Amino acid sequence: MSHPRGAPKTSGSGRKKGTPNKVTGALRERIEREADPIGFLIDVVKGKRFKAAVAAGGGRKQAYVYPSIAQRKWAAHKLANKILPDVRAVTLGDQEGGDIVVRIMRYGDDASS
Repeated sequence: MSHPRGAPKTSGSGRKKGTPNKVTGALRERIEREADPIGFLIDVVKGKRFKAAVAAGGGRKQAYVYPSIAQRKWAAHKLANKILPDVRAVTLGDQEGGDIVVRIMRYGDDASS
């Protein structure tokens, strides 16, 4: 049975807020299972050496590179963004838009003054 055209939306219908679609969920699982992006970023931050691709005819079978300071800083920034919330400016005031008064007291001070 289809929803009548122009009728209000039925309460509670549709996908719940924050529910990922099937493709997004499957893609996320595959990346976490096969690539370990967080582990890679942690290794970059620590300055771990990585195998590098060798150009054809390069002579050596394996080459290693170390992440630069800029790359380590970038990886640390990406990891920090995953665990720390964004800091945003917040305006404080009472319901009428007036200022909020903050009174700092030491322990044991009389609250009545």
